[in-house]
Amino acid sequence: MIPYCFLAAVLAAPARSDVALHGFEDIAVWVDNRDGGHAPAWSADTEFAREGQAMRIRYTDQPPHWGNLRGPCTVPGDAYALTFQLYVHSAAKGAAMHIWLIEPDNDMWAQRVRFTKGELADQKPGWQEVRVPIAGFAFQPRGQKTRQMTTATGMLIGCNYGDLEVTIDSMKWETEPKLQAVPLPKTEGLQIESTEKGSVGILDTGEGLPGGFRTAHAPADLAQALREAGFGVTMLRPGDLADPQVLTAEAFDAVVLPFGPCFPAEARETFQAYLKAGGSFLSTDGYAFDQLLILTNEGWTDLPVVGRKASEMDAAEEPPASVGMNTRIGKPGDAMALDPSQIGAFDPQFHLEQATQFRPSAWVGDGVPSYSFDAPVEGFSACCQTGVNSPVFPPVHRRWIPVLEAFDKGGALRGTALSMAHNFAGEYPKSSWAFSGITSGQDLLLGTPERRALLERVMSEITQKVFLHSLATDLACYGPGETASISVQAANNGRWPAKREVTLTVGGREVAKRSLDLAAGASEAVEAAVPVDGLKGDLIPIAATLSDGGRRVDSLASAFCLRDEKVLASGARIGWAGNYMTVDGKPSFLVGTNQTGMMYFSPDENPATWDRDFAAMEVHGFHIWRILHFSPFAAKGYEGDGKHTSLDLANRPKRLVRQMDAIVQLAQKHRVAIFLSLHDWLGTVLTDEELAAQADWNRFWAERYKDVPGILYDIQNEPGVAAEDRPDIVALWNAFLQERYGSDEALRAAWDKNPPEAALPNVPLGNTTDDWYDVRSADRKRFETVLLNRWVKANVDGIRAGDPDTLSCVGYLPSMPPADKILGVECTDFSNMHYYGSADRFPMEFKI
Repeated sequence: MIPYCFLAAVLAAPARSDVALHGFEDIAVWVDNRDGGHAPAWSADTEFAREGQAMRIRYTDQPPHWGNLRGPCTVPGDAYALTFQLYVHSAAKGAAMHIWLIEPDNDMWAQRVRFTKGELADQKPGWQEVRVPIAGFAFQPRGQKTRQMTTATGMLIGCNYGDLEVTIDSMKWETEPKLQAVPLPKTEGLQIESTEKGSVGILDTGEGLPGGFRTAHAPADLAQALREAGFGVTMLRPGDLADPQVLTAEAFDAVVLPFGPCFPAEARETFQAYLKAGGSFLSTDGYAFDQLLILTNEGWTDLPVVGRKASEMDAAEEPPASVGMNTRIGKPGDAMALDPSQIGAFDPQFHLEQATQFRPSAWVGDGVPSYSFDAPVEGFSACCQTGVNSPVFPPVHRRWIPVLEAFDKGGALRGTALSMAHNFAGEYPKSSWAFSGITSGQDLLLGTPERRALLERVMSEITQKVFLHSLATDLACYGPGETASISVQAANNGRWPAKREVTLTVGGREVAKRSLDLAAGASEAVEAAVPVDGLKGDLIPIAATLSDGGRRVDSLASAFCLRDEKVLASGARIGWAGNYMTVDGKPSFLVGTNQTGMMYFSPDENPATWDRDFAAMEVHGFHIWRILHFSPFAAKGYEGDGKHTSLDLANRPKRLVRQMDAIVQLAQKHRVAIFLSLHDWLGTVLTDEELAAQADWNRFWAERYKDVPGILYDIQNEPGVAAEDRPDIVALWNAFLQERYGSDEALRAAWDKNPPEAALPNVPLGNTTDDWYDVRSADRKRFETVLLNRWVKANVDGIRAGDPDTLSCVGYLPSMPPADKILGVECTDFSNMHYYGSADRFPMEFKI
């Protein structure tokens, strides 16, 4: 049973009215739920009971990482929350508890028990009241999928993810709302300060944030520093931030949010509208927009306001936390699906670890000293999603700029402490962001004159918003006699005209310089055409610099390749011998990674990116790079459309050819083997013409790289095969039956459970069944394997026509029904099975 994570909390004040549910005087009503998990042990507890008897729960975590006790339950229609007393004896890191309500039809409602200060493992021994609001339960449609909370007759107390031991007592329904939302405080007669440098608003939420949150960048100190830097500064109360008449892009060039994850939920729509209109922000001290708060009669809380009672939960309603303001929460899949309005700063998986030094990035230049701390900082790396989170066709909407990079004592890069992002497309096309995710209280922007200078620089950047983006070449790789076309965009997303100078260099040599008068909101391209003859090296760096009065204020770097046969031939030779992959003739176990078609699509993907990635792989012992979603770019892949046919493979776009040239060459340079999936999303039951088109596509690429030692081919990613009822396939079906049975009599005798409708060679495909004794259905599966191997052979023949010495395979799913991963390898050089599941089952699957 997989728990649904939601918000609950610990509050100290007693409920004003309640209905008893469990006093735990009779623990015999609780039983092991027997749901595939490992239920905790439970026993009577009189030693720690608040009064009479309580129930002690001891859970030892093991796969599948859940265990549930089941007991009786009734839910009053006027219940606003479930409360109970909890004593935490011990809890391992990651341990969690959940409460489930079970309807008679097995539909359920679930909620994770959360705490005001930290997680379960952070709680000190002692009794505390846990409050689980009705509004926080998420509906789990496991029965008739009808929302009927008040019909619940059962309850689960769930334990998950880590060992724990607790005592629980005095479980009750609260039937009068304890928390009520109150209006956000506003500034009466608000006067907005503005100067020639711009107008900045600073949010001051006041005291009493959940968990005792404190910022290292106090609003008053920020205001003083920014005023000294020449900005107009206005202190904003939460109600000001939520007022669309106050918070406008015309009134404020940028807003400073010094309280990290804490953000007033009521201000969400207004703030997002402000960003869409071109407003900007600086967020410090944590994961921005991660904790949407509500102001109640008892102070700030991250709970849903207790405005719904059990009788009101039957109305279908999306769980409040289903779409976050940031991109922590989304719909899982091959990529996490997100709403375009979600702000893509930070990644919950990217923590700063062992970082003790912060150094200015190359973008910052001189004038900013390094920061050094005795103990490692804690928090999140200031990374950024640069566009739509598509797994294959991700458009780029913003430029991410690291400002302060974080390093460990050994000098290894651990992440980013402070970053910026300039939007130029998408949901927030004129907005700029700056953000730091440090949660351990280190001051980045106030403590010294140098730090305040960095604050001024960052605020100037996100208010003026004049920057470069989209530095690119027309091709990724060039040959002798060709000319490289280079372009970069200079954008002014600010409110004032800007005079800037753009310089383009190739291989360190200046090739173009232009002075620009950029109107507010304007963008202009700077271009150069550069003959490649005379350039030295296989990877040629290019750069664009933006200057203001001779002072460099922005820069971008990229690169292109010059085709070099010596580099192409320099990679590690991949082979196969004795049932082992070999590298330069030695048996080896290759470790690597997948990459998707975004490698061809994204403007952020270029030879400089690839060279950096392959170099990092070489350092860390990763030596194989599998590329998916290649074939769509023979058709409309560059338009973000993956639909294509096998006949489209006759197209070999020059852009795609040169991208592959650069990728293959750079990989060889760093001893990384390219494992190219030749086509995706195409069928396997093909006509002879389609098979010929696939074979010729394969021949083209294998021939182009036949002298490359570190390349091998995956014919298609996770194919499926199903016989189609068309004349050519029916003819093959009858040929298969003729070879297998030899006569109509033998065929009818074998198919006694599901007889043929006609004589050979006119037997239709017909219907299949699940009957073990239905030989016709078994023959259909055998025939599908014939079709599969027909397809594999045509593709392998195409590869070997281009390079008879290279290796090829098919990337099969782990399950057998889509395509037979065992019988489908008679024409390939080695087997390739994908695996999705727990590590403990992998050896059994792999052994097959």
